[in-house]
Amino acid sequence: EQRTSDVEAMARDLANDYETVMPLSYGSGEVVSTKEKKNGNLQGVRAEYFDSMNMKVLQGSAFTKADDESGSQVALMDEGSVKSLFGSANSDVVGQMVRIGGSEYKVVGVLEGSSSTQYGGDSVTLYIPFNTLAQRIKGGDGVDIIYALAREDEATVPFDLSNGKLDADVLSDNDQLFQDLWRTYFKAICIKERMNPRKQLQDMHS
Repeated sequence: EQRTSDVEAMARDLANDYETVMPLSYGSGEVVSTKEKKNGNLQGVRAEYFDSMNMKVLQGSAFTKADDESGSQVALMDEGSVKSLFGSANSDVVGQMVRIGGSEYKVVGVLEGSSSTQYGGDSVTLYIPFNTLAQRIKGGDGVDIIYALAREDEATVPFDLSNGKLDADVLSDNDQLFQDLWRTYFKAICIKERMNPRKQLQDMHS
């Protein structure tokens, strides 16, 4: 099992090639608000995770590095989770308290979007500091996933970094054919109401 110290050493070794190398931890527990009680999917992340994943904070703010280092009992949730726990995605929840496994956590921010299609419609997702989840909830410093974001030199990469499309001059006839086939297949099986681009990007292997 990887430990946080292993990931920190990895981050130092890979600093020239990777913008970010960080540990992630996952857990679950009952989440209770003043109005509802739901099954919770808990994601323990570093403070810089939200910027790295281009996750937009709609209310409040992300937690800080100091929150992570001290194991603060703070949390962010997405719009879908706010709706499930408080009745409306537009509820003003910043500053309110929720209970996770019997302990109180302060909601400091709301993220754009919903992860309910990923985990199931009756569950909620909370993002809490990595150290808080690892130490307070799981009782250790084990790492479930190592998240790494490579540095890219736009001058040497054969695609537009803004949209991920390969330059036409590097595609063979077969490459173009397979792109068209996959595009047609995706359109045929895609359920529009369940589209989750952020989850799709998270699942892509580098």
